[in-house]
Amino acid sequence: MRPLSEEISLPVRFFTPKEANDLLPKVAPELLQAAEKVKELRSLFDSIKNEAERTAKTEVVERLREQILEHVERIQAQGVEVKGVDQGLLDFPALFRGERVYLCWQTGETKVSHYHPIASGYAGRKPIESFEAGWEWRN
Repeated sequence: MRPLSEEISLPVRFFTPKEANDLLPKVAPELLQAAEKVKELRSLFDSIKNEAERTAKTEVVERLREQILEHVERIQAQGVEVKGVDQGLLDFPALFRGERVYLCWQTGETKVSHYHPIASGYAGRKPIESFEAGWEWRN
């Protein structure tokens, strides 16, 4: 069984805002399903009262972990980075005026409408002023 923290090495794909938004209907449901499985897993952990119960539920725990990982892998296979299943954060690698950035989306948003420099993370989110000018496509 692979650990959830295991990284998957894929070539970097750069998205334009339009490409990220076109892909969102495919990857957002995967993230939401992974988040539901995380909730199930937490609930299961909270219900365990002793070592015997923990041992008895090992198979269920492993199945849930695998399901979470499968959802995350399907997102990553599209070139999208999962920054937080709990927070519902997805980052789409992009090039903006020659700089590597992330187009970012969070659960509850209707479209990918923000970006941030790689180093600043979520705290550096800025609205996308133009969905056309300055974005480079390279795959």
